[in-house]
Amino acid sequence: MKYEGDSVVANISMMLKKAKMIQDELTTLQEKLANHIVYGNSGGGAVKVSANAELDIISIDIDQSLLNTNDKELIEELIVSAVNDAYQKARKVAQKAMETIAEEIPISDIL
Repeated sequence: MKYEGDSVVANISMMLKKAKMIQDELTTLQEKLANHIVYGNSGGGAVKVSANAELDIISIDIDQSLLNTNDKELIEELIVSAVNDAYQKARKVAQKAMETIAEEIPISDIL
């Protein structure tokens, strides 16, 4: 004889399995984003920035000819511009990855 409580337990168990699956997918995604490198630049390539898709700056390269100008304000503006370029690209990568995950896990699977 089955009790109504059995189906509730089974539903909770299924929900927990789905939650674990989603958590595993998100962990994998986070690892992929950490390893996905994007590049931003400004000043015709005088400033180059590499970042991962988790928005961590990996490196900044400033062309020596730009440094030789001693134009502090220009250098600062170009660094900000290159960082923003890298961030914009990283956000696009992360957004696309999240959309892919969302398509793979329908909302009905969560509820």
